[in-house]
Amino acid sequence: MTWQIIVNPRAGRGSSPLPAVLEGVRERSLDAEVTETSSLAHLTDVVHTAASRGAVDFVAVGGDGTAHHILNAAMGADPDADYRLSIIPAGSGSDFVRTFALPGDLDAGLD
Repeated sequence: MTWQIIVNPRAGRGSSPLPAVLEGVRERSLDAEVTETSSLAHLTDVVHTAASRGAVDFVAVGGDGTAHHILNAAMGADPDADYRLSIIPAGSGSDFVRTFALPGDLDAGLD
């Protein structure tokens, strides 16, 4: 399985988490495609393209909005697929992560 890791460079904390994500993926030898998005349209295109190739495993690196948009784009690509969405918080709120006691940092999320 190849994880589609989608990074929001503008999520809450001021600087893009992309370098840390790439390092974490490399250190763990994860089977992943990492994309930093430039806009909502770009995110939607990335998800649609991945889903059209059969991808079902997505990781949102950002906040609640990033996760929301990835899920909506995936469901728009193929509403019958069995998607899995993981969230690595990098946003200012990340209410979803806190509510469900998910890992709260990059390293724990990648693990």
